[in-house]
Amino acid sequence: MYRAKQLSLFQGVSDVTKKKEMDFFGICNTRLAQRKFQSYIKQVYLCDVFCGDGQNVINGEILSGSPVKMAQAIEGSGITETKDVFLICSDIRRDAITKLNEHFSSSQYSFNHAIIQKTASEQIKYIHQAAREDRDAHFIVVVDPNGPKALPFEEIESIAMDQSITKRVDIIVNVSATSIKRMVQHRLSAGAKYEWWIKAVEYLGRDFFQRLARHYKGAWIRQPLGDKQGWVMLAYFNWSPPKNDWSKAGFINLNSKKGQQALLSYEVKE
Repeated sequence: MYRAKQLSLFQGVSDVTKKKEMDFFGICNTRLAQRKFQSYIKQVYLCDVFCGDGQNVINGEILSGSPVKMAQAIEGSGITETKDVFLICSDIRRDAITKLNEHFSSSQYSFNHAIIQKTASEQIKYIHQAAREDRDAHFIVVVDPNGPKALPFEEIESIAMDQSITKRVDIIVNVSATSIKRMVQHRLSAGAKYEWWIKAVEYLGRDFFQRLARHYKGAWIRQPLGDKQGWVMLAYFNWSPPKNDWSKAGFINLNSKKGQQALLSYEVKE
């Protein structure tokens, strides 16, 4: 039974995986560079709650996975010169944890790291508590489940609603809009009952994209890439949100006219 649960959370790859990993690097690197000389921040934590084993294989090409791209973002920003930086990676799969540990043990980085076997919901709860206890720290949390069933949305929303910490926690979510809509349609047409957060979703934009955004001063949404799964990436910022969007990489302000048009595109795409 445990092994079946592990397999159900396997991180797959697609035609947009390479773009996804570069976007994780770019957003984290941008945010870290912004934090480098802010004296009121003492520590920075980067947290990957679906870390996988650190690599993706697409058509025989080996690509660095999100924990490695986050590590590269830390080194590239130079933030370890001014802050204590920690990379915390977690995954439910023991084999992924073992392989990622091998990568980090054979590499030299200028920051501390921890690789933990936990479910995503357990890890989000841990991050929430850590943020409450360490009031001098900034957190960047990457959430990239293989499907919406695994997305710990309720735990993420608890962080977004906690005004005592939300200013110090950035959240980056990557999820399939197409999968969410199909689950909602199945629930409505077949009367299916879901125990996950999807049970409360009726309107994708209002119940997912905007539900977190209302707790944050800034939010970016990536314009649709045209893929069948409608992989959408959103980044939510509060403390000193970036003043400009990242349009050269396809990211725009969620609350702008173009951002709302992008949101609508995810709504109607099949």
